[in-house]
Order: sequence, then C-alpha cells, then structure tokens
Amino acid sequence: MIRNTLLAAAAAVALAAGPAFADSKGKQGTPDRFVGTYTLQGQTDTVSGPFGTFTCTEFQQFSPDLVCANASLLELRADGTTGTTIAGQAPISEVFGNWQRTGRREIGIESIAIVYDADGVAENWALTSSTVTFDRSRTTFTTSFEINWFPITDDPRNPTSPPVITFIGGSEGTRFD
Repeated sequence: MIRNTLLAAAAAVALAAGPAFADSKGKQGTPDRFVGTYTLQGQTDTVSGPFGTFTCTEFQQFSPDLVCANASLLELRADGTTGTTIAGQAPISEVFGNWQRTGRREIGIESIAIVYDADGVAENWALTSSTVTFDRSRTTFTTSFEINWFPITDDPRNPTSPPVITFIGGSEGTRFD
C-alpha cells in the first residue's frame, strides 16, 4: 500500500502547478490576461506523513519510483476554473479546480483529485493549494504549493483526520499559448 501511495506521489507533485488586473474579466477576480495554457516542471521540496518528513531526494531512497520533478500542463480558464494534465505513472484522476487573482501578478489555485491504488480503488483525496507568481510579461511564473492527501472516506474540505501525506514545494512554468 505504501508503494502504491508513493507511486501516486509522482503525479501529486504536478497538481501544484502546479495555474491580470485591469483587463476585461470573466468571473470576478479572474482577469483575462492570465487565461491560457501553461507548461510546467514540478519539484517537491519535502514529503511528510506517518513516516516522518524528508526532502524529496531522501524520500526516493524508500520509493525509487517517486519522481521529484515531472511535467504537466495547466489551463487557466476565463470562468475561473482550472484543468491540469499530469505526466507520470501515478494513478490519479482528472484534476479540477478554481483560480482567482490574489495580488498584482499573483493568483491562487485550489484543486482536487482522487488518488487510486494499483488495483484502481479510490484511496485518497489530493487537495492542493497553490500560489502562482508571474513575471512582468506573464510568460513565466513560479509556484509554491501544498498538497494534502486525505482518506477517501473523509471530507477533504472539512477533514476529521490529519493528512495521510503532505507535499510542500514549488515549480516553474511557461505560457504555451
């Protein structure tokens, strides 16, 4: 079970991609100049759980299949929703989320996905909170993120138990379109 969970960790890293101001706007707080598709490389800095807290590189000693950095696509839509496609082997559902402006060149993203075990049984919720900070041209960005996995039997918005695993890290991205 730990091995299956660790395999799914590789995909969870990319959840954080990881998704301005006076332009025309879709949903309130989602300025059109952020709308688009972005490519990114995910990098997890730490992994925490019942096993303790490790750097991603240290954690790979226990799970060689864990990829600390992987690629994904992030779509920021005008209606304030996001879509993320993750490159990797981990069994994870589509990623659904919302975004909004939180600063001059900054947005916040909250997203959720389901993590499956190797047999395809839903095992955990993956709840991600990200902060995305763009450069002046909004063509590149950096993110910081926290991904918390809660048991599938728990309510991820109001959990009754602590996260099974927490990933904290950051990534970098570039506008594709």
